[in-house]
Amino acid sequence: MKNKYRILKIVVTVIILGLLLSFSLKRFSSQKITDNKISVKMSEKTPVYFVDEKDIREIVKKKTPQEKLEILIFPL
Repeated sequence: MKNKYRILKIVVTVIILGLLLSFSLKRFSSQKITDNKISVKMSEKTPVYFVDEKDIREIVKKKTPQEKLEILIFPL
């Protein structure tokens, strides 16, 4: 009996999400994106750094011979 209600809840949730997606696609598909509404301000005071997983692995290998993160100190 529990499985029936669980499956019923999943089906109802999927149907509701499908209806919401359909409604939003119908409503917003005709709108155009204009350059006036989208603006990105880049602050030069606080630089953003992107670190790749490969870079993190290299730092861990250099700083800790045991490869344990509990004693790792990242350079700023």
